[in-house]
Amino acid sequence: MHHALCNVIFPIFERTFISDSYANRVGFGSHRALHRFTKFARSSRYVLQADIRKYFPSIDHEILKSLIYRKIKCPDILWLINTIIDSSNHQEPVLNYFIGDDLLTPLERRHGIPIGNLTSQFFANIYLNSFDHFVKEQIKASQYIRYVDDFALFSDDKVFLQNARVRIEEYLAALRVKMHPIKSQLFEPKHGR
Repeated sequence: MHHALCNVIFPIFERTFISDSYANRVGFGSHRALHRFTKFARSSRYVLQADIRKYFPSIDHEILKSLIYRKIKCPDILWLINTIIDSSNHQEPVLNYFIGDDLLTPLERRHGIPIGNLTSQFFANIYLNSFDHFVKEQIKASQYIRYVDDFALFSDDKVFLQNARVRIEEYLAALRVKMHPIKSQLFEPKHGR
């Protein structure tokens, strides 16, 4: 069922993905992503390498559905998508608070999708697709790559990347996810990590 659903909705979303989003896409993958990462790292002085903290358990159902509803209009397909999302088993507990939340908001909002499902992998790409466009089109990061919840921006301008990080954290807050405080670092690629 998950494969059949993805076969139907994949072409609708595929054309909206940026060329440097690599996970769970035909013709894209970890080897191609690594090659691109290496190319960017060799041509740039700095990299902002980041990871989203507890990504799959943090995915907000309401936000995910709203992103899907923008492209999918068929009531039968939406019913199946809603059934899959709403039937997600409880994930690792995540208590993320954002501006405007009260004490109970993180407990009242349904979040989390299983890591292993094919639909979950595809939904994870959809969830950060608008983020990819924000980084490329608003921040103007010409060298940017994402693989599921790991992403990197490259530049010779350290201040550009520092400012980008602030804007990225603000954008991700609107998606109710946060960058990992330890795994997200700005450094010079020649020094490794």
